[in-house]
Amino acid sequence: MNEIKVGTSTFPLKASPLANHYYKQEFDSNMTRDFMETMTGFMAIFPETRGKSLSELDGITPNVSSISLESLASADLDMSRVLQLAWAMAKAGARPAGFPDFETWVGTLDDVDLFGDGFLLPVLATATEGMFGSRGGVAPPLARRKRAS
Repeated sequence: MNEIKVGTSTFPLKASPLANHYYKQEFDSNMTRDFMETMTGFMAIFPETRGKSLSELDGITPNVSSISLESLASADLDMSRVLQLAWAMAKAGARPAGFPDFETWVGTLDDVDLFGDGFLLPVLATATEGMFGSRGGVAPPLARRKRAS
């Protein structure tokens, strides 16, 4: 299980149906759609990913040296959504009865580096793994049935 570290606190992250439930309940929005929009904005930072299909992206390793001021400015990076994803997955990972609401939780993150390796990457990786599984995994039964048709 991935985790994020904020100051002296560690939050285990779990992308699960429970995380989806918490997300919908707190933000009245769709976690999967918001994640996909977040990833679209994130990938726009890398010029080599623009206009590529999902299958074309499979073989691309984004190159940090290709990031320019123009690509950063044109990317729609919504860190509020990343924080929302992190909160829902941290609540699902911890499952304590008294887990704070989103605003209270964000208020405790004063010393977090949102773009640091200890926050952004674990949040996006956990959401990706939880929502879409690992490569080569077995598709859910409904997805298998649709593909066979």
